[in-house]
Amino acid sequence: MTLKIGLPESNQDVTLEVFLDDVSIKAASVSLASQRSYSIKLTGSGTQKVTVTLNGRKYRDYKVNFKTEKSSVSKEYDISWLTEASSETSSEAESNTEPKPEG
Repeated sequence: MTLKIGLPESNQDVTLEVFLDDVSIKAASVSLASQRSYSIKLTGSGTQKVTVTLNGRKYRDYKVNFKTEKSSVSKEYDISWLTEASSETSSEAESNTEPKPEG
């Protein structure tokens, strides 16, 4: 069956890795700026857990039923680091400026 993974909006290039029951089955470089989804063919039996990571950090868990060929997101993880990485330099500059005394 084919699992279609919706991707978050970001300007970053990431390494997407897919795990089937905690075993890595695919790793690929993905440009989030140009790709909205990623599809992967899976083989298995019964119901199995698929975990997707971005740059080694958990992104989503899926519950995949190979008998019915249906999947659903069972858990979503915090991916705020995707947007924070691009704004780190500006927040560092702000924290180094001291307020000017009035008068």
